[in-house]
Parts: sequence; structure tokens; C-alpha cells
Amino acid sequence: NAHHIVEATFKSFSRCLRKAMDAAADFDARAHTLPSRAARVAEKSRSTKETSIDVMVNLDPQGPEIASGEVATGVATLDALFRELQASSGLHLRVKCSGDMWIDEHHSAEDVAITLGKAINDALGDKGGCTRMGFAEGSCGSARVRCILDLSNRPSFCSNLRFDARDEEMVGDLSVEMICHVFESLATSALSTVHLEQLDGP
Repeated sequence: NAHHIVEATFKSFSRCLRKAMDAAADFDARAHTLPSRAARVAEKSRSTKETSIDVMVNLDPQGPEIASGEVATGVATLDALFRELQASSGLHLRVKCSGDMWIDEHHSAEDVAITLGKAINDALGDKGGCTRMGFAEGSCGSARVRCILDLSNRPSFCSNLRFDARDEEMVGDLSVEMICHVFESLATSALSTVHLEQLDGP
């Protein structure tokens, strides 16, 4: 179902992001600290007529920070997906959003993805020493998705996720039509090139 596709996609994206942003030569940034390396942490805020958002991201959390994080977007499904991003990539996130949910989830979902993408890009700095490219797969139920990512500074996004295979309009409280838009907003705001390929599933 659509939920399985979405969860598989977030798992593959998260694992791929971790591979791309870790240092070259199999260096695990979560297991080592280089004194000369600047902390890869960033904070971003975004305020529009529709939303007010604050985001903090730490790419290399240490100790108890690894398991912690606060995500409150006002969209329960998006909260769960960003927690999956945190768990599968090893990021530490703080995401808070107050939006016009009495209308729909569109502005909150889009603006949070944009702000998080920009924060990730800022935290990566000049990307010096990063592997930069990676791929990974994620699965949930019958769905299996591959993500290919390049921290390219040339934003691009393409996807063949097959949400139209079933007559589903929502994944929890997030509309199916917003799923790819969230990924596109996140990927392009992070100045990355992302390809999502659904390998198995409906």
C-alpha cells in the first residue's frame, strides 16, 4: 500500500544520505571526532503567511543526543517520517511548525521540507571530505525502494514511485499527492540530486 512505499522510501533516502555525507575512505563520522573538523550543525527558521517553522539539524550527534530529537510539524505522518529519517541516518533533528492546518497540510509539509533541506545543506558546509554520492535501499511490507543521491549543488529530483497503482488518497493525515512534493522540496533545498526508484510493490 502507499504507506509501505512511503516508509520504504524514507528508509532508503535516510541511509543514502548518511553514506553520502560521511567522509571518504569508509570514515564513520558518527564513531570518530576530528579536532579540526567544524561541527556540522545548522539552524533555520522560515516564516510565511501560512507557516512558522524552526529547524535544527546536527549531522554528527554524540552520546544521548543520538537517540533524542523533537519533531512536531502538525502532520502526524510527517512527524513519523522525519523520525524515520533521524533513526535511519543518525541525524539529530529538532523540527517545529505552526501552520494553517485548518485549511490542509500542504503549506506545513512543503515549508518544513524546504527548511529542513536548507538546514542540511548549511550543516554540510562546503562538503569537503564527504563521499558526496551514495545509494541505498529500503523496504516495508511488499514495497522496496532504491535511492541514489549526489550532494551535487545542482538540485534535481526524479521518482517513479507508483502511488497510482492503488486508489489511495491519504497516508495517515498526509495526502499521497504531497509525498513526492515533500521529497522534491527536501532534496532540492538541500542542493542535492535525488533519484527514487521503486523496485517492488504494488
